[in-house]
Amino acid sequence: MSGTFITPQIPVLTAKAPYDEAQWLLDFSNVIPSGDTIASIASVLCNPIGLTIGATTIATGKSGASLAIGVVLSGGTVGAQYTVTAEITTVAGDQFARSIIVPVQAR
Repeated sequence: MSGTFITPQIPVLTAKAPYDEAQWLLDFSNVIPSGDTIASIASVLCNPIGLTIGATTIATGKSGASLAIGVVLSGGTVGAQYTVTAEITTVAGDQFARSIIVPVQAR
């Protein structure tokens, strides 16, 4: 499977306000094979442009292993929806992509 990015269905997350600056998790636990973990984050991109992507970290997923990444997001335009896509490489060399949709609303 090395060299092929796999993207599952894209979840829509709870809306954020434009002034929110917080870490959002992208969980890869349902696509990474048992016994493998995230080795590196290849990229984190936003489409359309408008959210600011801050620090990224390899995080602990629901299983307790390194199967998620944290991404600090801020900014955005009220009424817009942004797709944030992260690409990772596992210790075994597999590559996966995971996306989330982040709507922005006034509070």
